[in-house]
Amino acid sequence: PTVKIGEAFEFTFDLTTHSAQSLMIDYVMDFAGTGSKPGGRKVFKIKLLESKADKTQKMKKRHPMRLMTTRTLYEGKHTITLQINGQPFDSLSFDLVA
Repeated sequence: PTVKIGEAFEFTFDLTTHSAQSLMIDYVMDFAGTGSKPGGRKVFKIKLLESKADKTQKMKKRHPMRLMTTRTLYEGKHTITLQINGQPFDSLSFDLVA
């Protein structure tokens, strides 16, 4: 997928647990960098979830890719990795364009 600077990237996922448990759900964004230096990495919180056994939760998250004074966005490949209780799971990438 392609996202323009100033727009948002939206992703969805289904989460199924086989036992009742407490889950901290985050996503890690690996930002594109310049040609000479790598981009940064930041963890964003989604929610603390008290799951029930054999239930599927549908999750949706929207991440705005707008310019900020605290972070410079560069065009290129950005990667989002789902993280549950600190453990990385599935990843997806998108291209950020001007």
